[in-house]
Amino acid sequence: MSRPFDFTGRTKQEARFRQFNRCACCGESLSDFPEEFAHHVVANQSGDPRNPEHAWIRQVINCALLCEDCHVRVHQDGRTRFGAMAPPDYFPYSHGINLAAHHAWVRDLEGRQRALWHRK
Repeated sequence: MSRPFDFTGRTKQEARFRQFNRCACCGESLSDFPEEFAHHVVANQSGDPRNPEHAWIRQVINCALLCEDCHVRVHQDGRTRFGAMAPPDYFPYSHGINLAAHHAWVRDLEGRQRALWHRK
């Protein structure tokens, strides 16, 4: 079943390229795992699909590809609906080993979160 903020195949490919084929969390090669998971850093339930300003929730800026172990851990042992959310800086390999790009990505997403959750 498709959800309004699901990632497209192209978005997942862009995230994989940005991450240099590494899990955004542990840094292991995604090729070493039978499956990878496209994780919404800012939860897909946070936005309103009717609001065009929330379109970024489905874009590569908000996508972190994870191996299965890291995806389960990020969701507190699989609590995908009601578990805690990991902040953007929890994904140190969001841009492979490019720390400057990672830090810029963290700042950008944190700003987007503030704007989304503190709207008036």
